[in-house]
Amino acid sequence: NNPAWHLRAEVREQGVWVHASDGSGMFQLHLRAYGREGQLQTATDVVPEEGACTTRMDTSNHCIHQIAYTYTGLMEGWDNTPSGLEQFFLWEPAEGEGWLWIELEVQKATTEIQDGNTVVLTTEDGKRYLYGGLLARDETGRELPSWMEETEGGIRLVVDDSGAVGRITIDPLLTTVSWTEEGDQNGAHLGASIASAGDVNGDGFGDVMVGADDY
Repeated sequence: NNPAWHLRAEVREQGVWVHASDGSGMFQLHLRAYGREGQLQTATDVVPEEGACTTRMDTSNHCIHQIAYTYTGLMEGWDNTPSGLEQFFLWEPAEGEGWLWIELEVQKATTEIQDGNTVVLTTEDGKRYLYGGLLARDETGRELPSWMEETEGGIRLVVDDSGAVGRITIDPLLTTVSWTEEGDQNGAHLGASIASAGDVNGDGFGDVMVGADDY
């Protein structure tokens, strides 16, 4: 349960089902395949496990744990944060040539790419979610070029790991949206950074700050 964004997530072997706190706007995100371009490995269903303990506590003063799906050479994690539902991938160095691809299947929602770094997900009942803030880094903290692409029935995360050192972290964020915005400048990377701003205007709903790194 994520009260800041009025979100709930149900973790299953077949992926994560997300919906609003009132039960509306349900859709699914499911890892379909991963690997280098042209050398994709199908992701078989795995049982989600309790992941690392975060620094946050629940109402009973127990540590809030991340959720982990473990695949060969790849770990998919979910973290319930004040900024939204954070999905992240930890990828061990992959041999071969070509960009790194992570293909996600989306069920019960349409996808619309905005500026290559953000996807608007619209469910069958009209609820909209923002899947963005994509950031990829290697083990030294160096940021790697990354972007999103639409696929048939889903989303592809692409990372150029040229010169990367060690394990790679790929880190998108899921929030709810009551509006969408499209940048008016090519390559501005609107949505490259997203953060919670609290309730700025006092309307009872959380507000969000959206950055455009190259505006």
